[in-house]
Amino acid sequence: MTPPNKLERDLLNARFKELFEQLQKEGKINRHSRNDESGMSIKHLAERLFDDDRCGHIIGLYLSGKRKIKYEEAKKFCEIFELDPNILLRNPPPRLETTAVVNQPFGTSTSRPNILYAPIEAFASNAEDIQDKGECDYFQIPGLHGDFIAFSVKGNSMYPTLTEGDIVICSKLDDTRIQYEIKENDIYVVSVNNAAMVKRVQLIYDKTRKKVSKLKLISDNYLEHDPIEVDALGVHQIWKVQKKITSMF
Repeated sequence: MTPPNKLERDLLNARFKELFEQLQKEGKINRHSRNDESGMSIKHLAERLFDDDRCGHIIGLYLSGKRKIKYEEAKKFCEIFELDPNILLRNPPPRLETTAVVNQPFGTSTSRPNILYAPIEAFASNAEDIQDKGECDYFQIPGLHGDFIAFSVKGNSMYPTLTEGDIVICSKLDDTRIQYEIKENDIYVVSVNNAAMVKRVQLIYDKTRKKVSKLKLISDNYLEHDPIEVDALGVHQIWKVQKKITSMF
């Protein structure tokens, strides 16, 4: 965790406010408590954060945005609640290019439809087999050339980058070059353990530092969804998310 520059201070404080509110919802902080029976009081939190229980008003200034939390205080705040400090200070995630499809029904195009639309269950098996059986529809996005596969997003684990009902357009990675083709912290669809997960991906190498042993799957909605580590040998397929569709009408 490296100290933030000036441009990151606003983001750091915004994440502090978000985390503070989440801890309140979980009952770990109670702004109205005096004895910590129903969550840590502001007085107690100030004592641990600033070594002075009279500084609770400073926390209020951070929450109102009138002051910005400092790096060391943010780190200490996470330590108090036994949280990873990188929850508060991390680089903004790369954005996905958004494509709005208007009046573009599946399977209709002036040229060959090149995007295979499959239900999420398809990603737990072999996408090529499903394609051969003709069980999926095809559609096309103007200006998007090549072969792609798409599926609907379920759940809120990638919020706010992806929301439920979005459709992601993906390209398949070369199975023999996955560790070279994956760009860390970009978004991929990973098929593993009879499930397809849309996550940001980080590579974990073995002791030789030459071979990928695990993949770390990270949610943008990190307050509700912890990272997942999966064995690289158990990964069936990986697709790189290239675009998202937010409207089909």
